[in-house]
Amino acid sequence: MPSHARNGEDLVSDEATAYGKTFVVDYRTNQFEVFTKGHRNPQGLLTAQTKDIWLTEHGPKGGDELNLLTKGTDYGWPKVTYGTQYGRYSWPFSERSGNHGGFARPFFSWVPSVGISQLTEIKESMFDLWRGDLIVSSLGAGTLFRVRVGGGRIIVIESIKIGERVRDIIELNDGTLAMKFDHNKIGFLRPVRSDP
Repeated sequence: MPSHARNGEDLVSDEATAYGKTFVVDYRTNQFEVFTKGHRNPQGLLTAQTKDIWLTEHGPKGGDELNLLTKGTDYGWPKVTYGTQYGRYSWPFSERSGNHGGFARPFFSWVPSVGISQLTEIKESMFDLWRGDLIVSSLGAGTLFRVRVGGGRIIVIESIKIGERVRDIIELNDGTLAMKFDHNKIGFLRPVRSDP
């Protein structure tokens, strides 16, 4: 962790700074309030049809996270992570590495890191069997992760190898998944239909 980590910890704790926080903004009045804190490097944000709010964020060496946001919750950065310090086997500011004691645990954590990026939700019928699932994209792994949630936990994570660094992903009106890769390349994912 950089030498300014302790200053970063102070900034996350300071309600007057934006560091490590998510906000609710009222665009009619320009008023805002802290929604959650303890985030390292948010990458994707999604409000699902269930009204659940999902956030993806980069961890350090290991520990990329999928978080289910709840108002007033502290997710622990920089005090806790499931990742480690670069060049080490532990996290220097955690009393017990790999333990989120006292903070909200991530809904899921990728170890090693996959270079998590954006996420979307399947709403249309093109991928009918995936409807309601989250699709999480990644840079380092060049992979999409189909995440099925039920009963307050992850039931399935399916890896879908793309072979490109996926920076952004959205579901188009017809259900096609559109992906932005590096070097301004765009890709599309549709199911292969085969007649019985």
